Amino acid sequence: MKRILSTVPTLLILVLLVVSCGGKAEPQAAQAPAPTTTPQAAAPQATQAPAPKAADTAASAPTEAPEPTEAPAPTSAGSTVSDDASSSDARPAAHDSLDSYRSIFTMTYLGTDTDGGPIDERVEISQEYTRDPLARHLLARYEYGSETGEEPSKFEYYQTGNEGFILADEETGWMSVSEDNPPFGMGSLMRMGDPTMLVDLAEMRRALPDEPINGITSRHYQFDEGMLHDSMTEGTGELTARGDLWIAEDGNFVTRYELTIEIKGGDGAALYPDMAEGAIEFTFDLLEVNSDIVIDALAATTAGRAGSGDDSDRAWVGGFSHNEFPLPEGTRFQLQSEDIFIIESDRSFEELAAFYEQSLPGSGWTKNVNDSILTGNMGVQIYEKNGQRLLLTLTQDPSTGKSMLMVSAE
Repeated sequence: MKRILSTVPTLLILVLLVVSCGGKAEPQAAQAPAPTTTPQAAAPQATQAPAPKAADTAASAPTEAPEPTEAPAPTSAGSTVSDDASSSDARPAAHDSLDSYRSIFTMTYLGTDTDGGPIDERVEISQEYTRDPLARHLLARYEYGSETGEEPSKFEYYQTGNEGFILADEETGWMSVSEDNPPFGMGSLMRMGDPTMLVDLAEMRRALPDEPINGITSRHYQFDEGMLHDSMTEGTGELTARGDLWIAEDGNFVTRYELTIEIKGGDGAALYPDMAEGAIEFTFDLLEVNSDIVIDALAATTAGRAGSGDDSDRAWVGGFSHNEFPLPEGTRFQLQSEDIFIIESDRSFEELAAFYEQSLPGSGWTKNVNDSILTGNMGVQIYEKNGQRLLLTLTQDPSTGKSMLMVSAE
């Protein structure tokens, strides 16, 4: 898998986790009633995001947030900013309370780094979702200007019910992850269409008139750098921002938002630590709402495998069938694949070690006492069966008392 942990993917996770945990207080999302009609307009195709304006046109960031009565200039022709329009109705409902939707989110980074080198990177995340039955498909693509002609790196994810599947790479294949206790900050990825992660919506100003977005009548709001969460702007160089947000009149969910942030004179901080000067763009578009969407996660994640697509056909680490690996009470499944299995437990690692000393021999595994060791807050147990070796790596966090078990085979 090419560069899956390189700058932009890593930044994506870190920015989301930082913003969702810090900054100004975020309003709680309300549940969205289903719109009375399904938009009839054809869903637009995802297109390359427009290049941001050159960073040298950015104005110096104001030292104080603008007064609430001062509105940013409208960005679309013919619109006006209402001085008396309340922004309290701008707080959006969660997309996951819709019956179904398709969306696309992009982040574009253009500029220069602290060593004078070019920055030209783009992330595109497409998502489709159904509430009943609960299913989701997310595909993230990472493109780099320096890799002209190469296939973009990608991250793909499926959810069905309370279980998810991540495509690590073609060699490793699909990994099964728990939705109740997901690893890798997956919960943040699902919120990419939620502007409350970026902006204090209570300070926005409404722009008139309302506008149709992909066939959905939507209220239009505008904001600037003074309305970004503190965790996004703290420690940056000179920063300016301009943004537009559209929220459905019927249902109160976000239909589109656009945000351009320009940085000059030093440091991108949490937004992009290595950026000395440049522009960052975030765009979100809700392409389709409450339409007939079918997501077959099991069929997609078993493609190329023998069997009918039933999850029981999978071969997991150590040859165990899906959900066959023994789990003690108080243990939460996190990840499972052909090569690795990870769980988190309320039990101590000594208790976990004792549990597997009792349970694995029942499946034909014999403990290699000479190569196994338990010491301090960690340990390794090795079990053997028909020429295979099963490695159990156990660790414990002394601050929480929780243990982590990683199982691999060789």
